[in-house]
Amino acid sequence: MKKAKVVWKSGKDLHNALFFAQLSLEKILKALHYYKKDDHPLMTHDLTLLAKKVGLETENETGKDLKKISTFNINARYDDYKRSFRKGATKEFVDIWMNKSSSLRDYLLSLFGGKNE
Repeated sequence: MKKAKVVWKSGKDLHNALFFAQLSLEKILKALHYYKKDDHPLMTHDLTLLAKKVGLETENETGKDLKKISTFNINARYDDYKRSFRKGATKEFVDIWMNKSSSLRDYLLSLFGGKNE
């Protein structure tokens, strides 16, 4: 999440901040899967699917947020989507989603260490 915040604070190429935020949450969910299940996680960028695999409720606001944040990976990575994604990555939009991503990060990290086993 550090790289995402650096890009966000720079005010330049804000769509990249969302991409890095998605990657950060993806890595945390995959680590959580390994931590809880002692097995390799799925090879996917779908945060909602990864959350389901570790037993998290996804039919709620958190699930909706994870679904939206998952799109930041695809939209930033593939040329067909990049142009419209860049246009939509206004400061206001990025501020909202970076704050949500940071909160989700904190929540997911709290699940390590036996707190929710």
